[in-house]
Amino acid sequence: MNRTPWKRCGHGPGAMHPGDQAVVDAFRTLLAARKQPGPWQPGDDVAIEIGGHVARARTAPSHQPDTVGLVVVDPADGTPLIGGITADRTRILGTWSAAYAPLSHTAAGKPVPHPTMDPAVFQTLARPAASPARRET
Repeated sequence: MNRTPWKRCGHGPGAMHPGDQAVVDAFRTLLAARKQPGPWQPGDDVAIEIGGHVARARTAPSHQPDTVGLVVVDPADGTPLIGGITADRTRILGTWSAAYAPLSHTAAGKPVPHPTMDPAVFQTLARPAASPARRET
């Protein structure tokens, strides 16, 4: 019977390996950022949900009561990627923090959805999903 000696069970005795501890700490930070997002002000970098991932965006001066103008920026260095989009305020998760980076399009190896791909598809991605219909009982 061959067992690999370096395989660790989650309930193993002793302290966790420092590399494993770093991953656990980063995951906890991510969960805290999702659970308690920071409040945002116009001009701040915000985290916005687009197409199942989180994008870093900078708010633009064009604000409406239920929508906000955004410029999507690169999560690593803040260079503008896409400008002049509008999204519902409900898509904004909160102020951008490094904890959101693992959820970004870049980390997933996917391009950020671009408004020129198809305006109807992009606006569908930037708007909240319809809530499922309730069944009457």
